[in-house]
Amino acid sequence: KEDKRMVVDYIEQLQKQVVSIQQTCYTVGNEVIDATLNGLLPQLKDAEVIVKGNCTESIAMSHVELCTIVANLLQNAVEELECLDIDEKYLKVNAVQGKQYMKLEIINCSAEKAIDKKSNLPISSKEDKKNHGIGLKNVKETIEKNHGTFSWECRDGEFRVTIALPINKGKK
Repeated sequence: KEDKRMVVDYIEQLQKQVVSIQQTCYTVGNEVIDATLNGLLPQLKDAEVIVKGNCTESIAMSHVELCTIVANLLQNAVEELECLDIDEKYLKVNAVQGKQYMKLEIINCSAEKAIDKKSNLPISSKEDKKNHGIGLKNVKETIEKNHGTFSWECRDGEFRVTIALPINKGKK
């Protein structure tokens, strides 16, 4: 029909869809981390989500272990944000690849946490203590078993987990 206006409208609609997809597709360059980010973060409808950084080298642990670590940390953050009754919620994920380690930092707004004196980890706020509250313990053990580091802090309304995982330089 050679209707130029129709073509322009069609292209503008496609561009809006691409921008929308780009805004909800999270990537740091590692297939396991990217899949976990994209599996869990789109459910956050009322929180600002910022994912930065990259990790293009292979991490020196099994995909299952890496998925366990990242999924537990992100699921904790998502659940915390879903429970919070505040107006401005946020989740920040920062990945920094070094020469020997990849540092992953997950930061979210949070309520204050009670700390288990034995494990020095936050106590789960879920009622079913028998089946909950073991995620961070598993994360910490898995990271340490694979020669990485794990730290966390909760202060001033913010929960921050920082992990460092060894990379296999040159291996994909």
